[in-house]
Amino acid sequence: MQTVFLALSALVAVVSAQVPVRLVGGPLPANPPLCLAAASNADGASIALAQCNNLGTTFPNGNLTWVIPSPLGTSGQVTTFNGTKCLDVRDGLTTNGNLVQAWSCATGNTNQLWQYNGGSTTVSWVGQNKCLDIRDGNLAAGALVQIWDCIPGNTNQLWFASLLG
Repeated sequence: MQTVFLALSALVAVVSAQVPVRLVGGPLPANPPLCLAAASNADGASIALAQCNNLGTTFPNGNLTWVIPSPLGTSGQVTTFNGTKCLDVRDGLTTNGNLVQAWSCATGNTNQLWQYNGGSTTVSWVGQNKCLDIRDGNLAAGALVQIWDCIPGNTNQLWFASLLG
């Protein structure tokens, strides 16, 4: 498996300033690279993969920009659409294969608490030993994202934070 860490040392230095990132999914290099995307800003919108440089072909009303908890290794909400929507575990169900969605951010909502683990490049649901996981390892635009038991080395659970701006 070939792994590339995208500007991870730079990310550590600046993420504490709440810098937006794109979360590139799966093993790298991918051609084209695929990023975590919210299909729209509606509550319940799908979270799936989309081409990092061509969101409109998959989700015309979607968003690829996320703000992760900072500094790295701390837990909190992963937000999009200017902090109005959060990465959320559907209905808070801990079952492997449960989908994640975009949902209005709410303080104290444990379905929205995540930790970006820069060393392992995983995004884990706090307190649940569940990680963001590309369903069936399908590295294609539109592939859904789910939760699954965190498994070290599982390429379905790799998320590389790429700084924006």
